[in-house]
Amino acid sequence: MPVTRRDFIRGGVAAFTVSFTAPAFLSDIARAQGARSRSLVVVYLGGGNDALNTVVPYQDQFYYSRRPTIAVPAGQVLQIGSDSSGRALGLHPRLAGLHGIFNEGRLAIIQRTGYQNSSRSHFQGFDIWGTANPSQPNTTGWLGRYLESVPRDALAGWSTTREVPLALTSRELSVPGIGDARSYAFASPNGPAEALNERAAATRIASHLPAELPHLAFVNGAATATFETLDRVASVSTYAGTVVYPNNGFALALRTVAGSIVRGTGTRVYWVQTSGFDTHARQGAEGGGAYAALIGTFGDGIAAFYQDLRNQGLLSETLMLQFSEFGRRI
Repeated sequence: MPVTRRDFIRGGVAAFTVSFTAPAFLSDIARAQGARSRSLVVVYLGGGNDALNTVVPYQDQFYYSRRPTIAVPAGQVLQIGSDSSGRALGLHPRLAGLHGIFNEGRLAIIQRTGYQNSSRSHFQGFDIWGTANPSQPNTTGWLGRYLESVPRDALAGWSTTREVPLALTSRELSVPGIGDARSYAFASPNGPAEALNERAAATRIASHLPAELPHLAFVNGAATATFETLDRVASVSTYAGTVVYPNNGFALALRTVAGSIVRGTGTRVYWVQTSGFDTHARQGAEGGGAYAALIGTFGDGIAAFYQDLRNQGLLSETLMLQFSEFGRRI
């Protein structure tokens, strides 16, 4: 079924979307997240996800004749209907969780998106999607530019990767890379009791903002903001969720995001990623295949996150989109 921009935005804040990769549209969606209570969660599949084995044209004989060993068998796909041309489609069998979300009407699949003369370089492709600028992929990130347009907050953006992605870069603000909220804390070489005393002393010192010393006032103000941010992140570190998340880095990063949303840290945009999709072997649908494991990690993590937010009554305030730097040819 074709999805128009108007249809998607009208219901999009209540939707989770997969394989959606149009930068101009993404910028519009980000700007639509005007209310502080709404959250945009961007999920990146690093390495170039094979969209043809994610959303499978399982009645297309050309798909099977050109992929004799790595095609997903028609009897294994999770059927989701057909596209605008009537081509039957199904999800990879390891995406049972996403299949359920689709059947609930909360997942949109948008195919065949891209830009002219698509780069086959992983690095350049990542830069182009990060900046939404195919002609100048060395500029600031589209999410970073969005965050420049909203009220400034040290935690407005949150990357769950240690290295903040290009999409979140900005000339005016910095986004923290916080993979584990428990590790984002006031550091001291001394014991816990002395660390508390040091933190209290530093807080008292930073509370003084002398008007006659603007540079000192700036430093103290920045320190105060840092302590406030530490406290907000600390509130997330104890979040366990309402469901059991898979025990892997991707799912635990999503649990951190869920905790931040539930605890109301004020973050508008989150970045989560899982990599390894640059597969050149063991690509088939069989249980031992590398791709099956990768897509299973992705699908199971999203399913847990979705169920957790649904239990918390937060689906209508959360939009998730997933993309990769490029798909795979036949």
